[in-house]
Amino acid sequence: MLIGAFLIGVQTGKAQLLDSASHEIIRINKVFDSTDFLGFDLLINYQADSAGVLKSTEQVAGKYLLNKNNFYYRVGNMEYVQADSFSYTFYHDQETMLMSTNMQSTGNLFPAANFRDSLLGSLGSKYDVFMTELPTDSLNPVPEDSTYYDKIISFRIKTTVPEYNAAGFFQKFDIYYDRDNYQPAKMRFSYFEPAPQEEDVVTTMYLQNKTVDINFSAYSRGPASDLFNEAKYVIYNRQRKIYEPGQKFRNYRFLTSGFLNEDEDAQYYNQAPFEYIGVQ
Repeated sequence: MLIGAFLIGVQTGKAQLLDSASHEIIRINKVFDSTDFLGFDLLINYQADSAGVLKSTEQVAGKYLLNKNNFYYRVGNMEYVQADSFSYTFYHDQETMLMSTNMQSTGNLFPAANFRDSLLGSLGSKYDVFMTELPTDSLNPVPEDSTYYDKIISFRIKTTVPEYNAAGFFQKFDIYYDRDNYQPAKMRFSYFEPAPQEEDVVTTMYLQNKTVDINFSAYSRGPASDLFNEAKYVIYNRQRKIYEPGQKFRNYRFLTSGFLNEDEDAQYYNQAPFEYIGVQ
């Protein structure tokens, strides 16, 4: 009887901890969702190792600016702008521009959102959850960063589930953040994936451990930006009845996605205050 009551208490405690972690992640996501001109930098570190031996590392830096449903980011030579009516992707090294009707949600930019949804679903029973609060009078800088954090949510996949050590599943997931403003300092997750093999060599498939660190820094609240002014990127040629790249991107290869850039899609032409070329 006492053992049964104890086990029920343990399960209840785990469910409450999972529920608390989920609510915390929701508040973290709200930092990025429906916000006004929030800017920050990212430094993403990728590391792959096999049998404890480091195989490869890669580092990517990026800049983000969010404004409600609009957002901008630049990573390497790729730039993305989501404005009110269309999104624009620029591959500057290839001088290519893609105009699309596809839109993303600012609340789903980072792995925490998808992981939260999984936790609330079928994967909730597959992870152990830990929440750590650090002393509020101590600074805890993230490596390669100086962002403050004093709370950590950690998920570890259980050794008893089939997904343990299986490719394609998060084995670990950690979120470091400030308990007062819920701004994340770092997200770290690891998973297994097939290790690269030499071509024409038939061997047993080996798995390598992949760890990804997403470091956040330089949070700022800025004034209104003209980054989301669509007239900077495209103009509508009323004579030819097509969109054309703006002056800055005249030499870029211009692609569209989600609509035909011709008369049949006239319903898109009046959705945004574009500049246009009149009849000459």
